[in-house]
Amino acid sequence: GSSPQQESGLADIAVFEEDLALVSGAPLAGERLKPCDVGAIADLKLMLPSSQHLLGPILREHIATGVITPKRTMVVDSYLGVLEIARASDWAAFIPVTGLLDEVSNPDLFIYPIARPFLTFRWHVSHQHDKPLTTAARLLIDATITALTAQRQAWDRLCRQYAANARDKVRTPAPVRASAPDGKA
Repeated sequence: GSSPQQESGLADIAVFEEDLALVSGAPLAGERLKPCDVGAIADLKLMLPSSQHLLGPILREHIATGVITPKRTMVVDSYLGVLEIARASDWAAFIPVTGLLDEVSNPDLFIYPIARPFLTFRWHVSHQHDKPLTTAARLLIDATITALTAQRQAWDRLCRQYAANARDKVRTPAPVRASAPDGKA
């Protein structure tokens, strides 16, 4: 989301924070759901939100300091647009994890939890500074936070399941073929 301007008369309250994931239609960092170091991805083509978006300045700072080193960038300010471009190409984007649970089984989309750099997305509520939130508004915010928390817990379970499966793959040795006494298998 965008941050309201100071002179607008709007108050801005952060109500929820969640992790971001890197998404692309191409396998940029190995198999799906493998945590990635975004700075280590070679030839990264990265979609960025505009500078007015909350993530815009943060991502530009990471690029300026070399934490993220994209080969090319493109500004796209539409969540659905970003997701569709990523799905149909080798361009990547950062998406809040609560928006990706329905996409995990999609074979056209590679989703990577981010190991480095640490990136989060904050959900905000903006309202008129001189008017307190109504009871209905507070109930809506509470219901939204409850739903986002459930989505985040589902994402965390999914990531733990991936990590456990990855550990099991490492622990399970390849079967050894026995040789016949004459040396033939």
